[in-house]
Amino acid sequence: MVALEEAQARAKAASDEVEALNQKVEGLREQFQLAVKTKEQAEEDQKRVMADAQRCQDKLATADRLVGGLGGEKIRWGESVKELKAQANTMVGDVMLSAAFVSYIGAFDAEFRLKLWEKTWIPDLERKIIPMRENLDPLKMISDESKFAQWQNEGLAADRNSFENAAIMCKCKRWPLMIDPQLQGSKWIKNHYKDLKMVTMNTRNWMRTIKEGVQHGYTVYLHSILETIDASLDPVVAQQIVKGRGEKGSQINLGELVDYDPKFRLVIQTKLPNPHYKPEIAAQTTLINFMVTESGLEDQLLALVVNRERPDLESKKADLVRKINEYNIELAMLEDKLLQMLNHADPNTILDNIELITGLEAAKKKSVEVEQKKDESKKAEVLINEARNKYRGVASEASWIYFLLMQLWTIDHMYQYSLQAFTTFFFKAIDRAEKPTDAKDVAFRVAALKKTIRITIFRWVNRGTFSRHRF
Repeated sequence: MVALEEAQARAKAASDEVEALNQKVEGLREQFQLAVKTKEQAEEDQKRVMADAQRCQDKLATADRLVGGLGGEKIRWGESVKELKAQANTMVGDVMLSAAFVSYIGAFDAEFRLKLWEKTWIPDLERKIIPMRENLDPLKMISDESKFAQWQNEGLAADRNSFENAAIMCKCKRWPLMIDPQLQGSKWIKNHYKDLKMVTMNTRNWMRTIKEGVQHGYTVYLHSILETIDASLDPVVAQQIVKGRGEKGSQINLGELVDYDPKFRLVIQTKLPNPHYKPEIAAQTTLINFMVTESGLEDQLLALVVNRERPDLESKKADLVRKINEYNIELAMLEDKLLQMLNHADPNTILDNIELITGLEAAKKKSVEVEQKKDESKKAEVLINEARNKYRGVASEASWIYFLLMQLWTIDHMYQYSLQAFTTFFFKAIDRAEKPTDAKDVAFRVAALKKTIRITIFRWVNRGTFSRHRF
């Protein structure tokens, strides 16, 4: 029994020792697991810190790209902001002058327009202490260089008077009525409006075309009118629009109520050089004088004579003008796109918007490339103009001769000469002029052209004058 008890005691002691060892192992295991967990937490913290550091580095790099992409715009945009703030204080006078310019000035010639707004309206606003910008040009208020470029590409003459006419036509609320005997405006209109429907009052079913234009939002070009407009057009000319019943929108009465599309536009044109319209027509429309100016005609005739004498030179000139105009338009579009992207960006996440940054960089890069191409084109244009201007004397001579012919109606109203007929005889004179033995002797050729143009035009005009008016 004693031996058994001793064995049991030893077994118990061994069991207690094993238990103690197991507890010690369990403690060590818990310490190990805690150490592993602490290590894993430390590694996660390290990864998170490294990710935060990398994210900060990426944001710094993105910020550098953003600043680089907008680097050249800060000064210019800052000046624009100052200018816009200043304009807020002068808005009343600026808008008054621009509105008067659009509403009333279109019927006059270039000289009287300048006298009216620069010598009469501006001093009147200053006397009445109406706030207004210094050196304000109303044309720059209602349009810009990119628009001028677009209109030139559409066939508009490149003189201020033509730009004023186009700007007034695009901004006026009353339908424009063009005084266009030389068809300068007609040429531009046909290219400017893509959905143009052309009619005259002698066109069959012309009123149906007007109705379709009103209903579907077309631009209707009513050309070659005289000094009266058919009474059935009065509701359209006066824009007598009424609100439709029920779910119908705007309507207009053209013998019957028809739906009125807000996109509808009516352009009226007359070939009469000095028409006299009733006061109500003048009040309901915006009269725009598209009669050619002497400087504008000179540039057109220069292009014709150079195209005949040096077609390679004129082709390069036309191509350069087109490219420069396209560059101006593209620059304006890129700037608008860039501002639109920034405007729609969230300030809190702008540095995470990689697509935005990439788009800004692409737009900026394209803008720089276009600006460089524009500068190169302008340098080339200067050289081409130097060569073209050798023939400017011929164009100037022909231009003042044409404007001299336009005054012959004061002797007798039968003496009316179209620009198309004049251009025909202008080309005949070029073909008949003596050519120099040396093709490079431009001075001899210019002198011969001037002489031939004078005698050719004189014979043409003399043949059509009454015997009592001949010398």
